[in-house]
Amino acid sequence: MTIQETPSHSQAVRRVYENETVAKEPTAPSDIIYIACHPDVSLGNEFILWSDVLAAFKDVVHVCSGTALIPFLKGPDFQNLDPLRIAAVPGVTLDVVVRPQLAHPDSYMSQQELSSSTLSKDLSLDSLRESLPVIPQERNDAVSVLASNAITAATVYSDFNQTSASAALGDKDAQVALGDMYKDGKRVQQDYQAAMEWYRRAADQGDAVGQRKVGVLYDYGFGVTQDYSTALAWYLKSADQGNAQAHCNIGHFYQHGQGVTQDYSKAMEWFLTAAERGNSGAQNNIGNLYHSGLGVPQDYAQAMEWYCKAADQNEPYAQTNIGNNYRCGEGVTQDFSKAMEWYLKAADQEHADAQITIGCLYHHGQGVTQDFGKAKEWFMKAADQGDADAQNHIGNLYYNGEGVPQDHFQAFEWFRKAAEQDDPYAQTNLGSMYRDGEGVAEDFVKAMEWYLKAADQGHSHAQECIGYLYRDGQGVTQDFSKAMDWYRKAADQGNSCAQHNVGCLYRDGQGVTQDYVTAMEWFRKAADQGDAVGQCSIGCLYRDGHGVAQDYSEAMEWFVKAADQGDEFAQHNIGYLYHDGLGVTRDYSKAMEWYIKAADQGVVEVCSTIGRMYEDAQGVDRDLSQAMFWFRKAAEQDDSCGQYKVGQMYRNGEGVPVDNTQSSLWFLKAAKQGLDRAQYVVGSLYEYGEGVPQDDTMAIEWYLRAAKQGHIEAQLRLAYLKRSGASIH
Repeated sequence: MTIQETPSHSQAVRRVYENETVAKEPTAPSDIIYIACHPDVSLGNEFILWSDVLAAFKDVVHVCSGTALIPFLKGPDFQNLDPLRIAAVPGVTLDVVVRPQLAHPDSYMSQQELSSSTLSKDLSLDSLRESLPVIPQERNDAVSVLASNAITAATVYSDFNQTSASAALGDKDAQVALGDMYKDGKRVQQDYQAAMEWYRRAADQGDAVGQRKVGVLYDYGFGVTQDYSTALAWYLKSADQGNAQAHCNIGHFYQHGQGVTQDYSKAMEWFLTAAERGNSGAQNNIGNLYHSGLGVPQDYAQAMEWYCKAADQNEPYAQTNIGNNYRCGEGVTQDFSKAMEWYLKAADQEHADAQITIGCLYHHGQGVTQDFGKAKEWFMKAADQGDADAQNHIGNLYYNGEGVPQDHFQAFEWFRKAAEQDDPYAQTNLGSMYRDGEGVAEDFVKAMEWYLKAADQGHSHAQECIGYLYRDGQGVTQDFSKAMDWYRKAADQGNSCAQHNVGCLYRDGQGVTQDYVTAMEWFRKAADQGDAVGQCSIGCLYRDGHGVAQDYSEAMEWFVKAADQGDEFAQHNIGYLYHDGLGVTRDYSKAMEWYIKAADQGVVEVCSTIGRMYEDAQGVDRDLSQAMFWFRKAAEQDDSCGQYKVGQMYRNGEGVPVDNTQSSLWFLKAAKQGLDRAQYVVGSLYEYGEGVPQDDTMAIEWYLRAAKQGHIEAQLRLAYLKRSGASIH
C-alpha cells in the first residue's frame, strides 16, 4: 500500500498473520513500523536486512507486497547474498506475514492493540499481563513459563520497534540507542556495520554521544579497520561539545601512545578535564597515573584519593584498585579483609577482574580460609562473561586437581578457550600440554606454534619454553645458539629461570664459548631474585672452583639458601659436603638427614648413596635390608649404580637370599646403561655361565665394552683370553 510520508532511508512494514486476508483499506499509522534501509552501491538502490525483520517480528513466514512475494536478493551465482536481504520498495508498506503462536502475546491482544502499544511511549506491561488468560493453579508450572516468555517477548519487541521507529524519524537519542543494540547484540543480532550507520546518523546531526561512539568503533576496530587517528578525530569532535567520556578517551590515547605520541602529562590534562565533569573513569585513570608514577611523582596516597572519588560513583575499576591497594599495602596498611570488601563491591557489578582476584584470594588463602571450591566459583563468574584470564585459572585448577578431580582433558579445553582469545598465559599452558602430551597427544610442532603466539606478545615464560625446545631438539633441529637467543629474550625481561638457563649455556659451552665467569654473572642475576636453582648453581661453581676460587664454605652458604626454599639438588649437595667433610666437619648423621630430604623429593642418585651408608654403617647401624631397600628404589628408577648394587646384593646374598638369575638380570640392566663395572661383571657371568648360559663370544663383547671405557680388569681379562687363543678384534 502506498503511504504519503516515509522517513528517508527507511522501509515501512506491517504485521499480517498467515491466516488473515491482506487488508485493502488504508493501514492505521500505529500499525506501521520502519526498518532501516542500506544502500546497494552496485545496483544503485536500497535493501533491508532479514535479521532486522526477524528482530522486529516473531515467526516470520515471508514478506510480500500485495500478493507478490518478495524474494531474497541473489548474487551472480544465483545464491542468496550473505547476510540475507530483500529489496526495499519505496513508497510502499510491505506486509510481513507471520505465523500465530500460542505463547505469542498477539494470541491475547489484537494486532491493532499490540501495534499501538509497541509504538506508544506509554506501553504498559500491566495491561499485557491483565490480557493473559487466567491460568489454573495446577497448570502454573507449565503454562506460566509460556506466559512469562510472552511478556518478555513483547517487552523486547516493543523496545526495539519503538527505538527503530524513533531512530528512523531522526531522533538522535534513539539512533544512538539503536546503534548500541547492534554493537552489543542486545535485542538484535550483533552487527557493527549497522551500529556504525546509526551512530553516524546521530553524529552527523552533531550529537556528541554519537560522535564519541563512532570513535569507539574505530578505536577498537569494530566493523571497520582499526584506526586510532580517525577515532581521535571523532573523540575530539565530541570533546569539543563537552562530552566528558570523550575527554577520558583522548586521555587514554595519550597515556598509551595510540594515534598520538605518548605523553603522560597531556593524558593527565585530559583526564582532569573529564574528572572535573564527574567522569568516574577519568578519576580512576588519574589514580592509575599516580599509582604508577606516570607523568607525576609516584604517590599512593594521591592514587587512593582519586580511586575513592571514582568508587563513590560506584566505578568498579576504582573499587578493584582500592582492593588492590589494601591487598598489597600500598598507601594503606595491608588488610586482606578490607581488600575483599572492595573487591566484592566491584564483583557485584559483574566486574570480571574483581571476581578473578576474589578467586585468587580463596586460591591462596589470603584473608580467607583457603578454599579451591570457592576459588572456582569466582573464576567461573568471570569465565561465564568470556574472560580469558578466568578461563586460564580454571584450566590450572583442573590441571592441578585443586577443588576438582585432576583432569588434564578439562584443563586443555579451558586453556584452549582462553588461548583462542590471545591470552598469553593460556597459550603457554597449551603449548606445554602439547609438549608433555598431557590431555592431548604429544606434538612438539603444535607446542612451538602456541609458544610462538605467546612469545610474540612478549610473554617471557613462552620465550623460555621455546629455548628449551631448541636446546633439546624437540620439534626442531637442536640449536644451542637459537636456544640462547630465546633465553636472552626472556632473561632481559627479568625472567629468573631464563637467566639461569643462559648461565648454564655459558657454563657448559653450548652455543657459546665456555665461560664460567659469565655463567656466574647470570646465575647471580637469577639468585638475586631469590631463584633457588640459580643459588644452587652458584654453590656448585664454588664447590668445583669454576670461575672462582674453590671455596666449600661459600658453596655451603649458597646451597643452604637454595635448600631453605626446598631445592632438592641443594639438599643433595649439603649432604655431600657433610658426608665428605668439605667446608664443614664430617657428620654422617647430618649427611643422612639431607640425603633423605633430597630423596623424598625424587633425587634418584641419592638413593644409592643412602643404601651404601646403610651398607657401610655411616651415621646409622649397618642394615643390609635397608641398604637393599634404597638400592632397589634407585634401580627401579633406572639408576645404573642402584641396579649394579641390587645385582651385587643378590649375587652375595646380602639382605636377600642368593639368586644368580636376579643378579644377572640387574647387572645386565646396569651394563646396558653403560656402567663399566657392570659390563665387566656381565662379561664374567657369560664366561663362567653364572645365571646365564656360558658364552665366550658374549663374554668378550661385554669385556670389550668395559675395556673401551678404561676398565683395567676388563682389559687384563681380554689380554689373558687373547693369550689363551681367543679371537678378539
